[in-house]
Amino acid sequence: MPTTLAALEGALIARQGGRIDLVELAGPAPASCRADTSPRAYLAGPLAEACAFVGIATASPLAVATADLASIPDGSTASALLVAKILDVAELKLMESILGNLDAVNESANGKGLQYGSWADGLLKLIEYKTAKCRRFGYGLSPMVATRVYRPSKASGPIVGRAGWSGYLP
Repeated sequence: MPTTLAALEGALIARQGGRIDLVELAGPAPASCRADTSPRAYLAGPLAEACAFVGIATASPLAVATADLASIPDGSTASALLVAKILDVAELKLMESILGNLDAVNESANGKGLQYGSWADGLLKLIEYKTAKCRRFGYGLSPMVATRVYRPSKASGPIVGRAGWSGYLP
């Protein structure tokens, strides 16, 4: 069976659907990414970047169509590995998008609350894991896809990132 855009989107939703709904990429609540139909605009960027990464030319640099995926050979081990690469890179880009859209502010009322700050830290660890996985399998991602920045106790001064980057905050 040929690889379709809907199949790739379905796999990404299976992997990250809860997070997509949490940050409302599919639209304001009660909208759900599972009720949405293909093509899903919020998955277009990550999938287009992933296709470009593996060398699949798309008609638009910002979106992928099922016709663009016709170059993926059908039913071979090579095609399964290519689809796995596309999904891993697209998932990484999707998690970065989710992190960028997350309001990492803790909320509490009447003794109950949501710890979005902790959730963001967990997502950042998943991004670091996925980046390492992609590098381990030779996907050749840039050396600084995800990094955690540590701020010293002073309000200003040097900051150092895990990837060896350092700089100063005003």
